[in-house]
Amino acid sequence: MKKILRFLSVLLLSLTILGAKEAIAQATTNYDQVELILHKYIARDIVSDEISDYQNDGLPIGEEDWESVDVVTKATPLNGANFLIYNLTDYYYQDADSGADFVEKISGLNQNQVQALIETENLQQVIGSPVTTVTDDEYGRGTGRIFLSKKSGDLDCVYLVVETKVDASVGFNVDIDARAIPIAVILPIMDPRDPLTELQEIHIYPKNVGYIRDPYFFKLGRTAGSDVLTPLEGVTFALYQLVDGNKLYLQQSQVSDLHNQWLASSDPLTDSEVTKFISDEDGVVSTNERYLPSGTYYFEELTTAAGYEITAADKEIEVVIPESWQDEEGNPLYVTVNGYSMDELASGKVPDSAYQKLEPRVYNEKTVIPPTEDGGKLPDTGAVKSLMSIFGIMLLGVACFLKKRPTGIRDSKIK
Repeated sequence: MKKILRFLSVLLLSLTILGAKEAIAQATTNYDQVELILHKYIARDIVSDEISDYQNDGLPIGEEDWESVDVVTKATPLNGANFLIYNLTDYYYQDADSGADFVEKISGLNQNQVQALIETENLQQVIGSPVTTVTDDEYGRGTGRIFLSKKSGDLDCVYLVVETKVDASVGFNVDIDARAIPIAVILPIMDPRDPLTELQEIHIYPKNVGYIRDPYFFKLGRTAGSDVLTPLEGVTFALYQLVDGNKLYLQQSQVSDLHNQWLASSDPLTDSEVTKFISDEDGVVSTNERYLPSGTYYFEELTTAAGYEITAADKEIEVVIPESWQDEEGNPLYVTVNGYSMDELASGKVPDSAYQKLEPRVYNEKTVIPPTEDGGKLPDTGAVKSLMSIFGIMLLGVACFLKKRPTGIRDSKIK
């Protein structure tokens, strides 16, 4: 019995030691790595200059700071951004600069210079690269995650983070010259709240600039031959594009979602999946920050105001968004709606200049009610004269008839 107890004690001790060793090994493995978490945001190029540079400190931006940090309030999380992660350790320790000076130097490199550095130094991508931003269960849209080794031999690791492209499925143009700047990550990163503690999760907020625009127009009513224009409120539109000759309508999604999707629909008015745009009291139809990349689109009028009619032209109101803000000579390139140039709106608000011109504009003609058969219309002057002549002839005829007709009363005195 004692032998059995001694055996069980030894077995239990062995399992305990084995479990402890496994736990230590797992802790060591975890400790030997850090997780780099990228929070990718994109800003409209027209407001990008208003966004202050965000100083990454390795910590996530807390909800209490969301309203005060430009990269969050003036930009939008972006899925589909691709990043390459390179091991920059050997290059870093050979370079004359170190620390903050090195980070600043790397951030100042343009795309061509970064590519030259990668090729010249034969930098190698780490395991898990490239990283594509997706919707993360913990951090939401625009999140990319990768585990990185902390050590390369006896040296603390240094990494280069480079954005390469945005997936074509994202559906809008990213300015290649204004991509997120290259980022150098020098380990260890210490917790700014406790300088003696290394961060095991390092949060970085890269941003880039996207070329996207939000068209609008004025829906106005008029009567043929009149210069009076009436803003039409409550007119409903859908937006579509032609793909291989087929109509694809803009699908419903959150306004903050820059990833537009399109779908076919046989009845866009009643289809709840199709986005509807409705004119306001001033007749303004706005895409409401549903930004669009360059290309050709069409508004389709689905319902109109009482007393007006929808024509074939109202079902294909053309919207043309150019590929850039300016041509090669620096002249502005405007969005056109129904053939009118559109004054750009920078913050979701239609500019005053557009209200003064009421442009771009789209008309609805007032419905013409035909005259009824039993009246409601006076004859012209010639018709009145003809009717009077006929009436006069009829009166003369009646008078002659009455004069010649016997009265039917005989005088008794006549024999």
